[in-house]
Amino acid sequence: ITSIDFVKQDAVRTTLSSTRWDLVIVDEAHKMSAYAYQGRRSTKIKKTKRYQVGELLSRHTTHTLFLTATPHRGNEENFRLFLDLLRPGFFAQTDLLRQSVEDGDNPIFIRRLKEDMRQFNGKPIFPARHVHTVAFRLSVQEIDLYNKVTRYVQEYFDKVKENRSIS
Repeated sequence: ITSIDFVKQDAVRTTLSSTRWDLVIVDEAHKMSAYAYQGRRSTKIKKTKRYQVGELLSRHTTHTLFLTATPHRGNEENFRLFLDLLRPGFFAQTDLLRQSVEDGDNPIFIRRLKEDMRQFNGKPIFPARHVHTVAFRLSVQEIDLYNKVTRYVQEYFDKVKENRSIS
């Protein structure tokens, strides 16, 4: 049992590369991220040190289990790179991954919704959520802040999507 931020250190990764494991379980596995950026001529991939740990574990482990509630954050290429840690090259293109997800025939990952989780007797593991709105009053300063933040988001949110340097 260790921290991903401990094992991402260069000296520790070097030591890990001389070891083999039967099974590695990674909690919060989505933190092992790689990011694909479209350059002028080709796609560039930035591998974080955490991702590099994932690559090392993938090469030196017989079985891996990644636990995460945030597997892809909406970016298919980054998700494909993440799955590449489990079975390198299995999804060579995002189209293959998309088709596999749509067809529901994916041997690499299992998705379980919290609401669907049951005990052996069929009783839900997690209690049902009961959401309701609570009314409250804002102070004059809070209303002012709320309005300023709202205006800022309305004015700059779309600009940030168009030009990352604005963020």
